[in-house]
Amino acid sequence: MSPHNSLSPAVIALIALSGVGTVFVLLSRSVAVTRIVLPLTLIAFHVVVFVAIEISRALANTPSAIIAAALAANAVLTWWIVTYCTTCGRTIGRGSGGRCASCTRGGGRA
Repeated sequence: MSPHNSLSPAVIALIALSGVGTVFVLLSRSVAVTRIVLPLTLIAFHVVVFVAIEISRALANTPSAIIAAALAANAVLTWWIVTYCTTCGRTIGRGSGGRCASCTRGGGRA
């Protein structure tokens, strides 16, 4: 019988932080704070994914450096894609024309 691998309190905290950070980034209209929270959230999430892959040995034949590089590239790409509405500050994706759907319809703050 194989030993049971439980998550450490640090990994559980990173899971919680990445979840809370994601919700905050999606709902917050404070661009200044979101620009701080987003990178921290991305780091927490990608560290959790890396630890989960390493613990589970899901990609046992792939070197850890390649996994880490792929996760780092994903984090950078995600950070680059996220932008903010020019009217209200809501988080939107790049290519949305600079305004969220609510502000485009005329419901945003002035």
